[in-house]
Amino acid sequence: MTALLTDRDVQVRVSRVIDQAVSQSSDAVENAYTLPPAAYSSQDFFNLEAEAIFKRDWLLVAHVSQIPNVGDYVTLELFNEPLIVVRSKEGIRVLSNVCRHRWAPVAQGAGNARAFSCPFHKWTYDLDGQLIGAPLMDRAVDFDKKSCRLPEVKSEVVEELGLVFATFDNANGPITEKLGGLIARARQEGWDMADQQVVHTIDQENRYNWKVQVETYVECYHHIGGHETTLQKMLPAESTQCEEDKGSWTICNVALTPHVDRLNDEEKLAFESFAQGAKPGEVIGHIVVIYPFTLLTFMPGGSDIRVLAPRSPTTTWSRLLVARQREQIAKPGFDEWLAEYNATADIINKEDNDINDMQQYGVASSLAEAGRFSHLEACAWHLAQYVRRKIADYRQAS
Repeated sequence: MTALLTDRDVQVRVSRVIDQAVSQSSDAVENAYTLPPAAYSSQDFFNLEAEAIFKRDWLLVAHVSQIPNVGDYVTLELFNEPLIVVRSKEGIRVLSNVCRHRWAPVAQGAGNARAFSCPFHKWTYDLDGQLIGAPLMDRAVDFDKKSCRLPEVKSEVVEELGLVFATFDNANGPITEKLGGLIARARQEGWDMADQQVVHTIDQENRYNWKVQVETYVECYHHIGGHETTLQKMLPAESTQCEEDKGSWTICNVALTPHVDRLNDEEKLAFESFAQGAKPGEVIGHIVVIYPFTLLTFMPGGSDIRVLAPRSPTTTWSRLLVARQREQIAKPGFDEWLAEYNATADIINKEDNDINDMQQYGVASSLAEAGRFSHLEACAWHLAQYVRRKIADYRQAS
């Protein structure tokens, strides 16, 4: 193992979890098991994931509509790395949000700026990260502003999806190539994310493992329990269909109930907020996970986008971006529609958080074991297989 895991006891503990996880790999969901519970609660395993997955793959940081103009920026933190996603005259960059003087963040939240000025000693950086102001540093020997700049993290804009990704591994090949199949699918089916505008944003800190959130997001089997009185009536679990693993991403297709006539007026209003004009039994949504934790839902007229950042084995930060096509935003009554949509989404989000909290409570039990997957959870199994591959590859390379 690497220097990160030098303590013998730690190595033994992690090796046991890895051995169990890898040994439970399978070639079909019909005989598949979840990852072992320790993979959702162990600090040692989380540290390994940080090295084997988080710092090696492409991670979503923003949608282009959040930063349309020069000077627009948003901030976020990826596993203790404060970052700024900013549009400069040269294009979109992902910069360190840590002053090169004495480490205070140079930007907060989101907005538009001509430059970034540290609130501590007013060191100032242009939109490309170059230091342009350092007050009262004239007596510092050999101090040269031109040689000082905010570190830049490798990034790429996937134009046809309107998504900005970053990676801490400079050897990573273009993510656009990895997502070629998804880009083609989006083009063919008119998902058109690049022409959408983020109209609502929610940040939240949750007390559960990142895989708990991703797995729940990408399977609808839990509609029968977690959303029994809400989504199950409109989008029944048994009508969903998981496609084959795409290698870098996976997709679950969601269909409207064939029994729309059985819904009450409130339920019809709720599904109309995200599937206006849909026919009974029609596929109305596509839930996508780009590994490891970019979460997308494509639906008529827009998409939901989730930016995730694991904080610890038991905490995950996320930013929900509600995006809609600009043509729809311009229509009369859009504000009313958005209010109705957000009200429905808030209910569903709370139900998901409640069930995820329960899972995180359970995985800490000494009696918990790996569980079996349903065919309706094939996309969650795909994620587990991805984690197994990355961990096994990392261990072999180490």
